[in-house]
Amino acid sequence: MKTRGIFYFITFALVLSLLGAEGCPSKKTETSDLGAYIGGTSGLDMSFVDLEPPSEVLDNNQDPFYITLFVENMGEYIIPKGKLIATLSGINKEAFGIKSLSVKSQNDVFGRSRVGTEVLEGSIEELQFDQANYKSDLTANFATQLRVDVCYNYQTNSLIKLCLKKNPKQREQEDLCSVSSSISVENSGAPVHVKEVKSVGSVDTIMFTFIVENDGVGEVYENNAFSDSCVLKSEKKDKVNVKVKSQSGGMNIKCGVLDNGDSGVIRLAGGRKTVSCSIKTSSLQETSFEEPFEINLEYFYKDAVGKSLTVIDS
Repeated sequence: MKTRGIFYFITFALVLSLLGAEGCPSKKTETSDLGAYIGGTSGLDMSFVDLEPPSEVLDNNQDPFYITLFVENMGEYIIPKGKLIATLSGINKEAFGIKSLSVKSQNDVFGRSRVGTEVLEGSIEELQFDQANYKSDLTANFATQLRVDVCYNYQTNSLIKLCLKKNPKQREQEDLCSVSSSISVENSGAPVHVKEVKSVGSVDTIMFTFIVENDGVGEVYENNAFSDSCVLKSEKKDKVNVKVKSQSGGMNIKCGVLDNGDSGVIRLAGGRKTVSCSIKTSSLQETSFEEPFEINLEYFYKDAVGKSLTVIDS
């Protein structure tokens, strides 16, 4: 009897396993689960090309070499030509015979995109500085640390849905959405995000708040901070251009930190900033409805990569 019971148990388990594998397909394969964006918290991924620069070079004009970066766009924004800037620091350009310490992208750097359910990866570009060659004849080895600061213009597109009606305080049986709630938000792949969206209603006004936060490892700067070199500009640091708009238009949005308008510049404190906005609802319909809103963030993002270099006394 015990043997027969074990047999029935194993058979039942196998049937359940087959039903799970064939009768209940995983949600991960359903296209309906795809959001508006691919998402992610990365902008550019960067690294030195192998041996460019090498770890060691000879002195006295004997060992010319290049300093070259690979950059890959891991987010969803297309960086326009010339809006990706790399600046070399830590070495004397005269001593190494380098004409310019800065280079700019010569092409648009495409971000990731989605076609159907397939994700197409972003562009991989090279940024190469002038050929370097240490000029002087040293009397001892010379070790230094070189660094490349990379600044790139970037944007985040965020999508939310607000529940609206003429009198937000009046709850009707026909209402299909709630005015006062926490609201989900979708962000395009980028290092700066919109999060923690909440809304509440009064008699003739919808008020909503959201947080803009730097989720990456680099620094945020205003969208006009850099043009020819990626050098620190403290007065532009931690600033983000913000624009809020309804997709159908016609909504009068007022945000306090945006000078009571729907667009302007905010300054992050500790990597984040809360934005509060309001919409007058007296001209809207009596019954509730959901309205899609876009929150666009534009900024320069600054990151760096470094490497040690030793000039050998030959």
